[in-house]
Amino acid sequence: MDISEAVDLLAKGKAGIARGDWDGSSKLLAKAKSLLERSKLDDEGRKVLLDVLKLKSHSDTRRGQTRLALQCLTEALELSRSLGDLENEAELTRRLGHLTWIHGGRAKASKYFQEAQLKAKKAGAQLVLGRILIDLGNMSVGIGDHDESIKRYKEAERILLGIGDISELPRLYNNLGTAYISRAQYKEAVEMLKKGLAAATRSGNALIGAMVQLNSAECHLYLGEFELAKSLLEAGTKTMEEFDDKPGLVSSYRIHGLMYTELKDWPKAETFFRKALALVKVSDFTETEGTINYEYGKMFLAKGDKGRAKEKLEAALSIFTKLGIPQARDDAEAALKRARS
Repeated sequence: MDISEAVDLLAKGKAGIARGDWDGSSKLLAKAKSLLERSKLDDEGRKVLLDVLKLKSHSDTRRGQTRLALQCLTEALELSRSLGDLENEAELTRRLGHLTWIHGGRAKASKYFQEAQLKAKKAGAQLVLGRILIDLGNMSVGIGDHDESIKRYKEAERILLGIGDISELPRLYNNLGTAYISRAQYKEAVEMLKKGLAAATRSGNALIGAMVQLNSAECHLYLGEFELAKSLLEAGTKTMEEFDDKPGLVSSYRIHGLMYTELKDWPKAETFFRKALALVKVSDFTETEGTINYEYGKMFLAKGDKGRAKEKLEAALSIFTKLGIPQARDDAEAALKRARS
């Protein structure tokens, strides 16, 4: 088979991803996938299909289509197994764990990460091991085990610095910063987020740089530094809008809601929480939906509207209970008691 047309579509899809054209790249990659799947492929063709599936999953994730992304990753994993590429298999298993976690399947995600770790160690894939440790750190933050999360992030840092790979350092320092935010250690968070932004600049990753700016804005908001928080929030939001990045825009709207809650500008706070909730439901980021409902409910509590606070906090409690996130569940229960009093 002449795979030149599919290779050309793959190249165009990569270019689309580089400029944040998630919808356009997804369509190009879907066409390449269709062409390849209608043909009898040799190993070269199957490797091209594998690249197509991986990139399409990435595009679909950034445009908020996690179910489509999961489908592509599952197909890619089966193809990787058939090619006997253990390192790629470990990375794809990790990505399945990451997306499954975002989708709300925490227990299943944990199994994927364990499987990915075994494969990465067997393959000697240190970069993949570093990525897995970052993901495991993220999960630990989610369940409130902050000591474990920092331990995993630090181990990931040791591995990544040891192999001299800077590609994952922005994500590492960004997530380590958010772990410190969760512990209310804001000065430590600021230092980590500064390192994250510097690493993002060095690696040329504008998208993760924008996410660091958003998280830095939240941190400075808690420190009462509203002007700095606003400046960082505007900068991060601008990039997310340019890329039309759905996960990033959800974070932007949520942090806008937090900022206007602190400023007691209730109409603006509600507008942004409403926008965040609408987008997160479409994108199917279940745990984030719970977080937004929780913060939305706390905004109504601060405003003195216990009826609407109760509605949002009950929704948050239901999600956190279903996902088995004890710390978030306990926080939602405590806030709900105040709304019912």
